[in-house]
Amino acid sequence: MISCVGISVALSAIALARVNHRPSIMPRGQRGIAQVVQAYLLVSVFAVFVITVGFTAILQSSFMYSDEASLLRLNVSDVRGAIADASDENLLMLTNKAALSLPSAQGATNEECARVADDLDVAEVCMVDGNGIVIASSNTSFIGFDMSSGDQSRAFLCLLPGGGETEYVQSYQPMAYDETTWRKYAGVTVEGGFVQVGYDAQNFVDDISMQVEEAVRNRHVGKNGQVVVLDATGNVVSAGNDVRVQDARALSSDADGIQEGELFTTSFNGGECYATYEEVEGYRIIAVHPTSEVRFSLDVAVLITSFMEVLVFAILFLVVYFVIKRLVVRNIWHVNGALSRITGGDLSTQVNVRGITEFSSLSDDINHTVSALKGWIAEAESRMDTELATGRAIQENALPRAFPPFPEIKMFDIFADMNAAKQVGGDFYDLFLIGDSNSEAGKLGFVIADVSGKGVPAALFMMSAKSKIRYYMESGMELGLAVESANRELCEGNEAGMFVTAFAGVLDYKSMRMTCVNAGHNPPLVLNDGSCEWLEKRSGLPLGLFEDMPYMPYEIECSPSDTFLLYTDGVTEAMDVEENLYGPDRLIDFVKERAGYSPRQLLCSVRADVSRFAEGAEQSDDITMLVLKVGVPPESFEQIELPASDEKLEEVDEFIHRKLEALDCPSAVCHKIDIAVEEMFVNVCHYAYPRATEDNPGTVCVSCACNTDPASIMISIVDKGVSFNPLQKPTSEVPDDIDQVSIGGLGILMAKKCVDELTYERVEGKNIVRLVKYI
Repeated sequence: MISCVGISVALSAIALARVNHRPSIMPRGQRGIAQVVQAYLLVSVFAVFVITVGFTAILQSSFMYSDEASLLRLNVSDVRGAIADASDENLLMLTNKAALSLPSAQGATNEECARVADDLDVAEVCMVDGNGIVIASSNTSFIGFDMSSGDQSRAFLCLLPGGGETEYVQSYQPMAYDETTWRKYAGVTVEGGFVQVGYDAQNFVDDISMQVEEAVRNRHVGKNGQVVVLDATGNVVSAGNDVRVQDARALSSDADGIQEGELFTTSFNGGECYATYEEVEGYRIIAVHPTSEVRFSLDVAVLITSFMEVLVFAILFLVVYFVIKRLVVRNIWHVNGALSRITGGDLSTQVNVRGITEFSSLSDDINHTVSALKGWIAEAESRMDTELATGRAIQENALPRAFPPFPEIKMFDIFADMNAAKQVGGDFYDLFLIGDSNSEAGKLGFVIADVSGKGVPAALFMMSAKSKIRYYMESGMELGLAVESANRELCEGNEAGMFVTAFAGVLDYKSMRMTCVNAGHNPPLVLNDGSCEWLEKRSGLPLGLFEDMPYMPYEIECSPSDTFLLYTDGVTEAMDVEENLYGPDRLIDFVKERAGYSPRQLLCSVRADVSRFAEGAEQSDDITMLVLKVGVPPESFEQIELPASDEKLEEVDEFIHRKLEALDCPSAVCHKIDIAVEEMFVNVCHYAYPRATEDNPGTVCVSCACNTDPASIMISIVDKGVSFNPLQKPTSEVPDDIDQVSIGGLGILMAKKCVDELTYERVEGKNIVRLVKYI
């Protein structure tokens, strides 16, 4: 009857497909929704009979198997716990006896340990000092073994002072010294360390045999089941009176290859049994239970069969529901979910709803569209990256980069640098000569500015502002009028409402007078005769806001060696990972300690300190600085680039010595500089390029900036290798024990002692180490 119902349902579905003008057979490998529903209905009707007849048997068998596994595991677990407790108690007793014989780590000898091991009949006795080192042992090969060197031995460090334990016993497991040897250990604290006792399975089989027999003797699993215990060699330690040795060993052999705690079927004492096992302390504990006691009757299947026809129709309706849900609704959910991720920006999502023609075709169409979209986006991003890189190059070329910029003029030293937060930035600086540099009227014009906003718009506005300010200042116009003229032009057509803060100055380096205008910019720091203070003068509004805004200049009488530090707010507003600001207080404190530095030395030191402060945090704003020192000759700067090889150290030394000879550097100072340079250069050769080869060792650039007032040298060592900060190595003081110094730590310490300042920073993929030494 059931077969007839199934066949009739299938024929009806086929007929329905004909009426709807849909083919019942789709192209090979493809299935339509109607065909899928027909197939599921036909299979379901025939499956009902098998399901209903076997339902009860399968259900009861499942319950039986689960309950049996729990019963056997419970018995094994009880015996396992009894054996482990007996073994732990016995070994702790032996270890306490050993502690009484060896009460102190001081003076313990190998002979004493061997004597105690023989007296207690254990595998080994070791004495461990307060540092966790084996100082005496019945096995002399263990002498000097560090207990912290392995997971097994490290567990005993809880017995050392501060560990909080006086006794510790460990389960039977591989030794840390030799993982091929299994052994059980216990330890007890003594004066100056702890004594450790270990014994093998054969040592404690006899010691705890009574406890094992007691745990098994009266234990029954069900009515006729029992527990069998065998040692590591396969000998029966404890079992029921009616168990034959060969049956017990055969049972153990059957357990080989079976995972611990897993239920398996075996033959035992002439009958089929369920069994499981666990291993502990070198013993194998096996619990068995005859299957005849476990199986239950499956007669309920007859009652289930009487409800067959009712179930057939109920299942047909359920199958129709679940088929539609599975093959239509769920697939639509999958497609919609993938489309949601795609529209959310995850273009790596693939729609992979297969098995039905309509959904396969839809998946392919969506994937093809997304693939084309990814190609267009990648092309646009590549084009944008190229354009931004070109813009950055143009921007950098627009800023003075060669220092000193006017080496023929011996009346000032100046250095400036900009580090953009994005590929192109809104900060800028500029410096230029006004008038005849060879006449008494020679003047230096300089400006530093910060455009509102970031990225391309700020960069474009920056280029416009730079050109306008420079044009009017170079014309010889009075400084206030020049700034006002530039402001008027910047306001014209400024529909975006952008503005720029700026500090402009003109230094008459003959008369040592400086004229300044501040258009809403940060006040400079002035270092004068050991003091360091802000140049707190009147300030106008930023440029580009109001056309008719007046800008009043002011004059400063300069003294020789006066130093002016101009900067943008990217310095003081730099943040660390906890969003703390670098701040003006830290800046002025840092600069005060470096009053005698040259412009290049001061700028690089401040930038390195900002980099250290913000380490791990993303740079959020452009960082631009300009340092001017009046009344001193400009620095002498030279650099060389060579392979990152130890063999090039001599060439580096010769290059630096040429510069030091020009400064009349004493030999003692030269020697100190040689030590520091050697350490830093060798660090680059060894660590900057881990994948270097003889043909391609990587490159390193070494530069020297020399100043005569005061006499000093700054050596920069730059590489393009992996990020590596040699100054992070520990040791700020020479330790009492030279062995406490980490590899490379002493060399770094010596380098720090040999120079006045040693800094590191990572800028644009380059490691930069700078050494400053006064002569």
